[in-house]
Amino acid sequence: MINAPRRILPVVAALCLAAGTSACGSTENVTVGAGEGAYVDINDVAYQVQISRTLNSKLPEDASYLVGLPAGTVPPGPGEQWFAVFLRAQNFGNSDTKLATKFKLVDTTDKRYTPIALNTATNIFAWNPTEALKPDWIYPSASSIAGSGPVREGALLLFKLSNDVYQNRPLVLEIYDSASGKKPAAVISLDL
Repeated sequence: MINAPRRILPVVAALCLAAGTSACGSTENVTVGAGEGAYVDINDVAYQVQISRTLNSKLPEDASYLVGLPAGTVPPGPGEQWFAVFLRAQNFGNSDTKLATKFKLVDTTDKRYTPIALNTATNIFAWNPTEALKPDWIYPSASSIAGSGPVREGALLLFKLSNDVYQNRPLVLEIYDSASGKKPAAVISLDL
């Protein structure tokens, strides 16, 4: 048997649970994406991480993603960083569908990070599905800046992370179904 580092075991366990291999008797299906670019399905909607990366607030492009931070938001200090996940969704169903609005990033130590609630009136890149997604439609729309911008059609989820995530990889994005919201309906391993 291979001797895996202990910090990897929580992620392996989470992925096994997500894949429905738990002995808990749960009949709930969770979709697991092996990496960015993989599609994960929640009901009739396919979600895909276009790209995830650290942001540098001194670069003009990255500074535009940090517009609309809540008042009093403390910038990353020593040992912290801004981290962006650019996500898209497509409705493959036959009816309008609400998109997920709850997300978490989780590392192998089970440390959880929630996205920062950006002011969507001033941040044109922020994930903000205000209406149900119509059949065959994609969010963000190709006619929006986020849908046609430099990050290949993805809306922004912004996190402030501890630099410890580099020692506690893989980092996974949990996506919660808008209907239940108690357990993640899909997880995607990020290329951190």
